[in-house]
Amino acid sequence: MQDTAAYRSKGELLPDDHPDVLLVRRLGAAVVEAAVKGLGDGAAAERLRGLQWEFCVVDDGQGPSVSARPGGKVSATTACVLVT
Repeated sequence: MQDTAAYRSKGELLPDDHPDVLLVRRLGAAVVEAAVKGLGDGAAAERLRGLQWEFCVVDDGQGPSVSARPGGKVSATTACVLVT
């Protein structure tokens, strides 16, 4: 998957208030919280807490896909949301 700016420039990035985006953000926040909890007290947990997580949904006409990039940037396709 590409970065968010590339999807935005092609008009493929869903708006922040779209129901699919809200769902992906809720799920993503729960996953991050579980990961931090699972790591306990330590440097790795602190690194996860310190990231500014960004979750977005892309309507690119492709199959189900989720991509994570450095710095807490996570993209999911609309096809992935439809599968859930």
